[in-house]
Amino acid sequence: MTLVAETINPLVEKALAALEEFKNYDQSSVDLIVEAAAKAARDAHASLAQMAVEETQRGNFEDKTVKNIFAAEHVTAYMRDLKTVGVISQNQFTGITEIAEPVGVVAGITPVTNPTSTTIFKSLMCLKTRNPIIFAFHPGAQQCSAQAARIVYNAAVNAGAPQGCIQWVETPSMEATNALMNHQGVSVILATGGNAMVRSAYSCGKPALGVGAGNAPAYIHSSANLNRAVYDVVASKAFDNGMICASEQAVILDEAIKADALKQFQDLGCHIATEAEKAKLEKLLFGATAFTDACQSARLNPRIVGQSAHDIAHQAGFEVPEGTQAILAQCTEVSYSEPLTREKLSPVLAVLTAKDANQGIELAAQMVEQDGLGHTAAIHCRNQDVIAKFGNRVRAVRLVENAPTSQGAIGGLFNSFIPSLTLGCGSYGHNSVSNNVSAVNLINIKRLGRRNTVISPFQVPSKIFQGPGAIRQLATLQDLGKITIFTDKATLNSGAVANLLALLHTRDEASSIQIIDDIPRTLTVDFLREATTETAGFGADTLLAFGTTATINAAKFVRAGLAIPQADMADICAGRIALPPRILQPRLICAPTTSGGQAALSAKASMIDAETGLERLISSAAYLPCISFMDPQLAQWKPDLLAARGFETIAQATEALFSIHATDYTDALALHGLELAFTNLPRAVDEADHSAAHESSRDKVVSAGSLTSTALGNTSLGLADAIARAFAQYSDTPRQDLLPAILPNVVRFNGSQPHKLVAWPNYETFQMPQRCEEITRHLDIKVGSEGAVEAYATALENLRDQVGLTSLLRNMNMPESTFNHKRAEIASLAFDYQSHSGNPQTARLEDIKELLTACFRGQKWSR
Repeated sequence: MTLVAETINPLVEKALAALEEFKNYDQSSVDLIVEAAAKAARDAHASLAQMAVEETQRGNFEDKTVKNIFAAEHVTAYMRDLKTVGVISQNQFTGITEIAEPVGVVAGITPVTNPTSTTIFKSLMCLKTRNPIIFAFHPGAQQCSAQAARIVYNAAVNAGAPQGCIQWVETPSMEATNALMNHQGVSVILATGGNAMVRSAYSCGKPALGVGAGNAPAYIHSSANLNRAVYDVVASKAFDNGMICASEQAVILDEAIKADALKQFQDLGCHIATEAEKAKLEKLLFGATAFTDACQSARLNPRIVGQSAHDIAHQAGFEVPEGTQAILAQCTEVSYSEPLTREKLSPVLAVLTAKDANQGIELAAQMVEQDGLGHTAAIHCRNQDVIAKFGNRVRAVRLVENAPTSQGAIGGLFNSFIPSLTLGCGSYGHNSVSNNVSAVNLINIKRLGRRNTVISPFQVPSKIFQGPGAIRQLATLQDLGKITIFTDKATLNSGAVANLLALLHTRDEASSIQIIDDIPRTLTVDFLREATTETAGFGADTLLAFGTTATINAAKFVRAGLAIPQADMADICAGRIALPPRILQPRLICAPTTSGGQAALSAKASMIDAETGLERLISSAAYLPCISFMDPQLAQWKPDLLAARGFETIAQATEALFSIHATDYTDALALHGLELAFTNLPRAVDEADHSAAHESSRDKVVSAGSLTSTALGNTSLGLADAIARAFAQYSDTPRQDLLPAILPNVVRFNGSQPHKLVAWPNYETFQMPQRCEEITRHLDIKVGSEGAVEAYATALENLRDQVGLTSLLRNMNMPESTFNHKRAEIASLAFDYQSHSGNPQTARLEDIKELLTACFRGQKWSR
């Protein structure tokens, strides 16, 4: 029978049975078990310490009792209020519920240096987390470790823990340890030991919590409380004869305080080795004296680990008094050539000298990097700048400030580190944990995530003046001391700016006015920089954007530049700058002279990217105007332009209603805007009609654009806009002229059985058929056997033809040969635009190509 079958399998089978039973325990039952087991370990701390010293012949009784008490009391106190069973956290805001589960059977590897305390520590952690543990003890500490486990186990079982929750391999061997770690029933390895053992644990192909070697430096800066610093180092280094892996391996002294520090070390019972004694120590500890070839391959003599300073000196060939705390040996550098600067696990301490803080920090970093990456380092200092530099430079995850490392690194005594006897070193030390290992590392946390709808603010300007003649209300506004008017040549030449100035001059309050009247149709970063500089020099308290969409966007970007003067305009336009949620000064007032004026009503700004030639849309509350004037009398268009703009409003309202980002608020605006535009557009474009009803219809079409723009400021467009934008890039045709040929087929596509659904928290079901039914009812469109989707698409085509708009993309400055050649590129660009939209189903590239072909040739799209 193999070792695994004979020894390891029965242990794992019992542990798995205990794991299943443990899953039925609640938190209170687990906590009672832990308290009972901890009390039993605390009561046996002295006898276990005595056993450990006698069996291992390392360390000292007094300090091992302290370590046992730490493992039983301090660790338990830290875990007392820790939730490790079932629901451990519920966050009503995020909707995340955390549920703790055991990780499974744990293989526990313990060292000869801290055998009983580590066994107590790991046993209590596993009890707290309902994980059965099987120990493989160090052969040199088998009996004392087994006794510690036995005491904890018996107390736990008596308190109600399942049989087999704590077990151990009775006959220790490397073969048994490897068999345990590699057993398929073991889920996690909790390894404390030498580097070879930890590496072996990590090579088992399962989660391992191991620790790395330590080579902790203690840097005593010239500003330190020297008496306390020396006392801390001695208390730490002498503790259990230096066997704590976090104990100081070198003390680095600033030159200015070195003499005083060495005297204080001597006063506290330390011996300063002579050069000859140093050589003897090197020979004993590493078998090689400094700066000889043998140093590079030297290994620590395991027989001196945990021996007293007196015994080590005697073995080395010189004598120190009984009770000597530690032996200090002065070294010239940190390297393998100075072997005493390596980890020694004994009361032997290297002394290094630093001429200043920079060298002291560098020496500390070298100590850690030589053998103890990630473990521990200490600084004794009262200069916070030096402490900060130390923390940034030294690659240790435990940086102990003004405290002994043996007691400071394990936490809970000198600082708020997690109390632990297994110290992770992070990726620096090739560990999976960069913290003190604790119970939280032994639970699987399941997270139950509630479905959360995306809550976005409904953003509109604080005041919207709407209706014919609304611009006259500008004269009633207060606090218009210095106004910068942004406008464009077309608006200027129309005479509208002169009327605006006349209106401003009717105010009782005098205003200083600056006019920037050369806003280009295509904005550039250079222009915006110049406009920002010009506006800043004037010191405007109000920006008045009066004109086209480009004019309004220019004012938005300039306002952002004024609010963040240190930011480069290129970064603002690219959306790389986090803008403030609200800009108080200067105020932004918008009066668009185009139908809808979406830019005047939304928290969005856009411009054409000079490199790609594509439009970049940026959303930010900082771009929301303070006041907007939506006056249809400012939009003076010929009937053909009004027809295109009116149909654009219909397309935008339709896509706002279809959008997965639609809300009740946007639906109300979009649906009413759609109704106004759809029912009034034919009369509004009738040149032969000179009645008052004609003027009213025209105003209602413009108002429909305002309503739809308000909706779009709080939702998103869809596939029709994406295709129109993409096609416009290749045909040099305004996208609003393309929508009449595109929208009906996009309605058909969106209303068809989807091939690729869209995932969005607020969009719970595919709603297109119902949406089209709602639209047809609202617009009084008769629905026949073909259904609401086709009825609406046909109604759009009929309206398009009635107002004289094109039904073919072929008519839009693109020969068929060019279209066939560019179709794939146009489809790819439209697909990219679609990714930023709220279309109710994802159109594949092939779908877009088919839609383009149908729209180009005037055909009805169908799957």
